[in-house]
This record gives sequence, structure tokens and C-alpha cells, in this order.
Amino acid sequence: ITLNKLGVAAQNVRRKKLTETFARKTLPKGKAAVIAAFLATTVWRNADLYDVAREGANAKQIAGELLGADPMQALDGAAAERAQLIALAITCAAHEANLPKDAWRGGHAYYRNVGEARTRYLQFLTEAFGYALSDIEKVVTGDINADDLDIS
Repeated sequence: ITLNKLGVAAQNVRRKKLTETFARKTLPKGKAAVIAAFLATTVWRNADLYDVAREGANAKQIAGELLGADPMQALDGAAAERAQLIALAITCAAHEANLPKDAWRGGHAYYRNVGEARTRYLQFLTEAFGYALSDIEKVVTGDINADDLDIS
């Protein structure tokens, strides 16, 4: 239960950072290639993420929360740079829907693609936005083991 609480706390911090990022009008400077590669990789390897819709993990709802508006309405009349940010927000929302509070458990050996997508997403956030992973997120990426966390 403690690790799940850490997962929720990490999700809140991550989504706050994303909401701040997507309030901008332009992509972060010098990150266009990294962002394009992330978008292309997600569409190629994990297109199914865009349709994730379960309790607490609805990609479309999360996209609206990250943008503070319906993504399709936000696209209407958006400048090119802003439209790129909106597309990125939709993709990040798809990944957020795939990252529940208990993602630290792993357990996706039967469907390796799920774990790889989570790792790729969290690594992207660090590279594109300078996001610092929490310890529980490092468990998800495999950088540390859950048993090594000090939860006392």
C-alpha cells in the first residue's frame, strides 16, 4: 500500500509538470527531434495506448486535464507550434493512462511491450523536459528495485 501511495504521489507531480509544460505555446527549445522520435515510436509500437479507457485511466480525459481544454477544440485555430504541443499532450496522456499507481509491480513479462512503453515514456520525460524521476518511477524503469526502497 505504501508503494501505491508513492505511485499516486509521483503521478500527481508528473501530471503537474506536464500541465505546466502544455500551457506553453511552443515546444522546449532544441527538443523537436527527441519529441518527434517519441511520437513516432509511440504510434509505431504502442498505438493501442490511445484507446486506453478504464476507471482512473482514460487517455482522452487525461489529455483534457493536461491541456485544460478538449484537445480537439484546442487544435482548432492553433498555431503550428501549439498544435505540436497538443499532439504531444495527447500522446503523453495515452502513456499516463498506461502508468497506474501500481506500475512499480511490473508483472508484464507476458506482455513486454507494456513495460517497455512505460520505461520509454519516463525516460522521454527526463530527456525532453528535464523531469527528475522519483524513486518509485525508477522502479518502473528498472533503475532500482522495489525491495531497495526505504519506506520506513
